Amino acid sequence: MGSFYANFTAFGIGASRVADILKGLQRDAFVASSVGDFTVFYDREADEQVEAAIVLVGSQVSQTCNCPVLAVLNHDDDILCYWLFKAGEQITFYNSNPGYFDDGDRTPIGVDAEALCEAFQRSDEETIDEVDAILSEEEDYVFALDRHQALSDWLGLPWEYVCIGYNYIKSGNLMEGVNQENFQRVE
Repeated sequence: MGSFYANFTAFGIGASRVADILKGLQRDAFVASSVGDFTVFYDREADEQVEAAIVLVGSQVSQTCNCPVLAVLNHDDDILCYWLFKAGEQITFYNSNPGYFDDGDRTPIGVDAEALCEAFQRSDEETIDEVDAILSEEEDYVFALDRHQALSDWLGLPWEYVCIGYNYIKSGNLMEGVNQENFQRVE
């Protein structure tokens, strides 16, 4: 069985502010300690892969913080999806394997490397080209987790926090060097 997780990365806003927003939204969530300009957070309902919850939380946190928020979903290491929000608006939606459930076209959709790189202030040409290649390739990534890691590396995202979801944190299934004390619970 592959990985199943959903999480959010806010850029340019601290963990305590994100926790306050999630508390105000009455979300059951965890917020990781900020790493540089990145704050990763995890919503219980989003981690159950409920798209409406992903869009709601991503857009509301982005709007309230007036910052970019990237929501990511990994479905069984077969599909990597992301939603990018700015100032509460969904800028783009990406799906690495849109034909997975109906044996349709498996060509990735929603590839917008420029918008993604700009959101995280990584707008140099080399990074945009590499991110575009990572998102566009159909065959190069056997597992969605590998595609997500390559994307995270080029965007500078803290991999030890973006490769997990709410249920991994709750069960203590964390990367080496990360422990429960690195997360604040919001209820």
